[in-house]
Amino acid sequence: MTNVASREVDGVSVVTPYGRIVFGEQSNAVREKVKSLIAEGKKKIVLNMKDIDYIDSSGLEGWSPRI
Repeated sequence: MTNVASREVDGVSVVTPYGRIVFGEQSNAVREKVKSLIAEGKKKIVLNMKDIDYIDSSGLEGWSPRI
């Protein structure tokens, strides 16, 4: 399960997922958070991946090409 937190630091949106990112709901949570920030007009977005326990290639594919 991936939980996703976000915060604003000096005009930059920092998205921090926690846990595992594999294909399915986990990768969708990250993608949906980033898409919502883009919809709000945010242009500076950083993905802070320091608290990810595991990520596989399917998890990366699930969100990176669509952002």
